[in-house]
Amino acid sequence: MPDNPVRNDTDIEIANAALAMIGSPAIQSFEDETALARKVNAVFVDLVESCIEAHGWSFAITTVELQRLATTPLNGYAYAFAMPPARIGQNLVIRETLRSRVPLRDYKVAGGNVFADTTRLWATYRTRPEVALWSPTFRRFVTTALAAELCVPVSHDSDLAEKLESKAWGAASENRRGGLFQKAMAADLSGSPGFEPLYDADPLTDARQSSATNWFGD
Repeated sequence: MPDNPVRNDTDIEIANAALAMIGSPAIQSFEDETALARKVNAVFVDLVESCIEAHGWSFAITTVELQRLATTPLNGYAYAFAMPPARIGQNLVIRETLRSRVPLRDYKVAGGNVFADTTRLWATYRTRPEVALWSPTFRRFVTTALAAELCVPVSHDSDLAEKLESKAWGAASENRRGGLFQKAMAADLSGSPGFEPLYDADPLTDARQSSATNWFGD
């Protein structure tokens, strides 16, 4: 089997809960040499990460200081930094200080590095947290979305797949913004204690406040 990203033990619970929803037996491990395990492996990581990318979930946002590289850039900037690890999606907010209210504007991303003229940088971005950190509503949403994804390849039931897809993401007219996704998003937004100064000055934060989205521009 091809290599897969390292998974937490609780990931198997998500996979087996999704399989149970479509009347399938459980798998013991993602590394099982069975047709069923291979089908789960084929979609699990991409499905979970696409669900995370669909919204700026509070439990899936992290901030780290970027590692400055020893090499001197040849593109006009003074310093190069390694991109943050395990980043999901393209959204990246760069700041010159950890608690800066204003995102850094003068920087460049290229070749897996961030280039800037400041000696230290912090990046805020989406990442994939352990399942134990997921909210209950997000867990139900992901489980149902995974069941919908697995339904046809595992149980060959296109009608059930359509029903589960609608339950997870809402009707087609809702443009994948309804169903359990909408409930999980609403719960996440209502559970946030407020807008941190870290995000207040970012223009995408204004979009969140005005349209019940978040600073990643959902």
